[in-house]
Amino acid sequence: MAILLPILLAGSSYSYAVAEDKKKMLSDVTIYLKPPILGRGGTVIVLPKQVSTEDWRQSTGFENPALNDQRVSSAKPIGDADRRLGAVASDVVSIVQFDYPEDGTFRFRFAPFPGADYPMEKLGTKQVSIGGVGQDMHPVSQEIVNVGPLQVMHILGTDHSEEESRIAGSAKRIGFLTERYSCVKFDHVLSCSASKDRFHD
Repeated sequence: MAILLPILLAGSSYSYAVAEDKKKMLSDVTIYLKPPILGRGGTVIVLPKQVSTEDWRQSTGFENPALNDQRVSSAKPIGDADRRLGAVASDVVSIVQFDYPEDGTFRFRFAPFPGADYPMEKLGTKQVSIGGVGQDMHPVSQEIVNVGPLQVMHILGTDHSEEESRIAGSAKRIGFLTERYSCVKFDHVLSCSASKDRFHD
C-alpha cells in the first residue's frame, strides 16, 4: 500500500499530495474546482484506487479535462509512461476516486476550473486527515466492500471551516459511491457530489 505524504503549497495554485515512490508509473491527477466549493470552500475526500496496469493504460472513453490544461503540463511534467488525469468537483462535500497502476504511484492537486473567474493564488487547501483501509456495508443488500485509503482535504473559502471538513470526512460513507451519491465519470476518475447520501439523508 502506498504511503501518503501530504504537501501544502500555501498561496499556490496547486496543492497536492503524492505517494511515496516517485520512480514508478505515475497517475498525475488534477481536481478542478467549480462553485460553490470554489469560493465558498468545503471538503474533498480523495480516494486513490489501485487497478491493474493494463486497465490503467487504457482509456475509458470518458472526458479528461486535464489533457489540454497547459497550466498543469508546463508546471508539472510527466514521463512517457505516466498518465495525466482530471475531474471536476463542485459540491461543498465531494468525493473523488481516481485510478493508479498496481506497483505504481500517484500525485494530485487542486486548481480552479479553466476559465473560472477566480484568482489562482487565492485557492488554498489543507489536509485534515488520512485514513487507512476499512470496510463499508451496503445498507440494503448487506454486501461488504473494502474501502480506502483516503485523504480528507479542506478547501479554504468563505463559508466552510476546517472543523466541518473533519466532521464530513469522518461521517461520509465511501463505499458504493455511485449508489449513494450523484457521480460523474471521467477517464479513470469518479467525482461524486456527497452532500446528500441517498441511503441516509
